[in-house]
Amino acid sequence: MLKSLKSTLKHSLIYGFGNFSSKLIGLILLPLFTSLLTTEEYGILSILEISSQILTTVFSLNLYNAMLRFASVEKSEREEKTVVFTALIGLLTMGVLVSVAFIPFSGTFSEIFFDNLKFSEYFTILSLTSSFGIVNFLPLTLFRLKERSGLYSIFSTGRFTIVLLLDIYFLVYLHMGVKGIILSQLIGQAAFLFFSLPFTLKHIFPKINFQLLWEMIAFGVPLVFSSLAGLVLTMSDRYVIKFIKGDASVGLYSLGFKIAGIINVFIVQSFHLSYVPIAFKKLKEEGNKRFYSKTLTYYVFVLVLSALFISVFGRGIVHLLARSKSYWDAFYVVPIISFVFIFKGMQYIISLGFQYVKKNSYNVLVVSISAVINLALNILFVKYWDFLGAAVATLISFFIMTLLTYYFSQRLFPIKFEVVKIAKMIILGIALFLISLFIIDVNFWLDLFLKLILIGAFPVLLYFLNFYEPIEIETMKNIASSLKVKLRRNR
Repeated sequence: MLKSLKSTLKHSLIYGFGNFSSKLIGLILLPLFTSLLTTEEYGILSILEISSQILTTVFSLNLYNAMLRFASVEKSEREEKTVVFTALIGLLTMGVLVSVAFIPFSGTFSEIFFDNLKFSEYFTILSLTSSFGIVNFLPLTLFRLKERSGLYSIFSTGRFTIVLLLDIYFLVYLHMGVKGIILSQLIGQAAFLFFSLPFTLKHIFPKINFQLLWEMIAFGVPLVFSSLAGLVLTMSDRYVIKFIKGDASVGLYSLGFKIAGIINVFIVQSFHLSYVPIAFKKLKEEGNKRFYSKTLTYYVFVLVLSALFISVFGRGIVHLLARSKSYWDAFYVVPIISFVFIFKGMQYIISLGFQYVKKNSYNVLVVSISAVINLALNILFVKYWDFLGAAVATLISFFIMTLLTYYFSQRLFPIKFEVVKIAKMIILGIALFLISLFIIDVNFWLDLFLKLILIGAFPVLLYFLNFYEPIEIETMKNIASSLKVKLRRNR
């Protein structure tokens, strides 16, 4: 089990480097965005970005996840390559369909979302970007299948570097505003597809297995509904805020969400990318449920510690990245959304039980119920509490979704997760954050010291809460001893 955990950690760190590099680029651009775009324009950009995500999620039919599931169990290299090629043809078809179906209606979408036709060109660019994004799911998933986390990071970082440079050029030198940002995303997606093509061609066998294609569609479509419900759960708040409070509130909420989203990109997404292939491969191994259980516990430990860090330093991060004071109220969203990602990470790992037994319809049910609750709470809370209400609605919805997922998954694929330990970590994390609110920003270095002490107290206090097992304490002692020996040698 330890070997598998180390492998998961290694690939998570490498995936994390690629994801964090792309996120870091986005954070670097935030001062540029907040100085050159108004809160209304930033809100418009957010609406366009999440609309693109919805298109790619729905029209990919989740064939890339199906490819990962079916190819992972193939023992013949030729059959594995046939699975990849079949998925590629399916994704190419859907990518072309998006552009053909949506570009003629760009003007209509512009009128629906922004009450005029001047943004129709934006939706044309958005449709093309989504088409490339659908096809690009394949090489990204192929990197995971072959456990080439290094290549994943290199290509991801390269794509976002291209986007970074183009954003600066289009914004600073050509003064293109929002149009320049979405155009750079289109070019970045096209460049990624071009440069990843040799790797893709190397791992395909040009044979379409139509029966397999239908099986992959049958596997993937329930996940599409689940993903779509998930997008409603995580992104409908932006639409609700827009139509109730306006684009400026969307901009503030989106900025806070993006900062808290560091946890999502660097930890949640990176861990999932490395863990899922390993989890599938361990399905038939003895002791796999113990591995799944301990993995979730260690994973939540990292999530809570990260959420605590982002929450405690959230105000300073917002002030650092947002040049205009009109954006500073985004801080109030950061702590709430940071803890949202704890439940998001937990729910995804627990929901893999549905995939282990090929009962993805349960995931659709759970996420759909949660999405409906989220939409209703958003409409209610945003009306009275503006964008802060949306954050609270999202937190409540994800908590409910995690509970529902746990209930149903335990009936289908029971695993003895360490629920009490997980509850201790989350409650302790919330308590430490609340204590941090009493630290008044007077002296920078004193504030920094006190906040770091609070964060460092998290693993220490867990010891007094009987969190660690004897073997874990012994392992930590051995690691500490090894570090001491290395330090003495270096001296």
